[in-house]
Amino acid sequence: MYIIAGSTGTLGSAIAADLAENHDIFLIGRDESKLKEQADKYNCKYELIDLTNTPEPREFSKIIDQEVEITGLVNCIGSILIKPLHGTSVDEFNDVITTNLFSSYFLLASFARRMKNVAPKVYPIMKQSLQLNQVLKDLLDQQQQHTQKII
Repeated sequence: MYIIAGSTGTLGSAIAADLAENHDIFLIGRDESKLKEQADKYNCKYELIDLTNTPEPREFSKIIDQEVEITGLVNCIGSILIKPLHGTSVDEFNDVITTNLFSSYFLLASFARRMKNVAPKVYPIMKQSLQLNQVLKDLLDQQQQHTQKII
C-alpha cells in the first residue's frame, strides 16, 4: 500500500490517480470532501489529518492496520511563500520550513520502520531537505545580524 499525504492537491491528485491503477493506496489530507470523493473514486481508505497539528507518530501509525505492508510514502504536503526574503517575517519563514520539513519527519517517524522490503529512496531526499533547512537558517541569521547593524 502507498500512503499519499496531501493527496487532494494538484500533484497529490495526479499521483493518487496513477498509483491507484495498479496499487492499493491510503490517502491523507485536510479537506474531507475532496478526500471522500477521491476515496470513493479509487475505492480506498483515507484519514482526515492536518500534519501541522497531529498526534504522536506512534498513535498516528495505527491508522493503518499493522498487518498491511507499506510499499511507499508519498509526501505532497508543502507550501511556498512567494515574496522576497527581505519582505518575509521570521514567522512566515518558519511556517514554510515547519510545514515542508515536519510533514516529512512525521510520515517517516510513523511509517518508515514498516517499509522493510522497500529500498529507502526517501532518506536522501530528507537529508537534502535538512541540509537546505540549515542553509536557509544561516541566511536568515545573517540577514538578522545585518539588519541589527543598520539599526
